[in-house]
Amino acid sequence: MRQFVTFVFSPILSLFSPSFYKSLPKRSVGEGFLYLFYLAVWGAFVLMLMISLRWLPAVDEFVDWFSYQTPTFTFNEGRITTNVKEPYAVTHPTLGTLLIVNTKKKEIKPEDLQNVYFYVTSHVIYASDPIRNETRMFDLGAQAHRTGNQLHGPQSLDGQMIRQIYQTIKPLVSVIFFFVIVFLVFVWKMTAALLYSVAALLLNRFREEKFSYATLLNFSCFSLTAVFILQLANIVFFNLQMPVPLWLSFAVTVFYLIFGILFVLPPERTRTIP
Repeated sequence: MRQFVTFVFSPILSLFSPSFYKSLPKRSVGEGFLYLFYLAVWGAFVLMLMISLRWLPAVDEFVDWFSYQTPTFTFNEGRITTNVKEPYAVTHPTLGTLLIVNTKKKEIKPEDLQNVYFYVTSHVIYASDPIRNETRMFDLGAQAHRTGNQLHGPQSLDGQMIRQIYQTIKPLVSVIFFFVIVFLVFVWKMTAALLYSVAALLLNRFREEKFSYATLLNFSCFSLTAVFILQLANIVFFNLQMPVPLWLSFAVTVFYLIFGILFVLPPERTRTIP
């Protein structure tokens, strides 16, 4: 139980406790890896919390706005029809024109997609990709021909269905995004620990009693705590605009490596009193 409590409070103890660093040579390198995973979970939790507080309300508001602005689409035998007068544009006050619907057209010209993300014609949905500077198209007529018109009768999509789809996938996307963040942060910090273990090997040369590489890697894992907390603080207090530069990350981490490797004696070392 005591070992579990110590592990839970490791992010605090690794900031200032000499006795905590004295215990590291007795721990397996697996505990260091588990600690990095523990930090990754905390990082993902904080990031998801900030997304929920900062960006998710804006996404919810956008989906509500879009669902009210979007017409009802009816798909039948590869053809698209709507319930509004066309051409119909969905224009956001900030993002500009998102969607143009003109089912009287079968094809569009390249200039029709300028400053527009989606263009819907009678059979084809065009999507503009400004990053890759290309246009993607989804031909419903060809799709219906390939599938042999397996959908019986017209199918509709309206704003209410868009809201329902969004509310259905939002929890699933949140869970997936959480685990993706955990994985990315863990790989990021694991890579950092391996790189800083090189500095730990250099510091180990100044010791009379050498630490094993596994112990040095453990020191590297736990020495990342202070920088990680600073990085989380930068996310939480984003308005302060206090990014953690690379030189500061290096200096702080090496400081904790020096503290652990050179100034904390291993617990098995004993002194002979003359």
